[in-house]
Amino acid sequence: MPPKKRSAPRRARVSERLGRQRRGYEPLEFGKDHLGQVRISGAIANAGSVSTTFLFTLPSGYRPAYTKFLPVVVADSGGTSGLGELWVFSNGNVELLTYIGSIQYARFSDKIFTLN
Repeated sequence: MPPKKRSAPRRARVSERLGRQRRGYEPLEFGKDHLGQVRISGAIANAGSVSTTFLFTLPSGYRPAYTKFLPVVVADSGGTSGLGELWVFSNGNVELLTYIGSIQYARFSDKIFTLN
């Protein structure tokens, strides 16, 4: 079987609140690699002080069969780093769950998951 083609990265249509606040950061993008795995990369700023932040929705063909939990490092407004999770739901919603205060910055460096 020939290898699958890698899809060109597509810019995520992020939540309007985040879209206005992330200037100067690399855009959130998603695509598929040659193995058919979905990759999410990019950064967000000023996600706020809530523990769960809706980021964007993946279109059909990029959604996992089951919810995926991917670790991320985040930084708060005081410069303290902490752990968070990127949740990718089977309905396509992508959310950031954090365990520290107000999120100043989060970067998703090639977060990869399979569709099954």
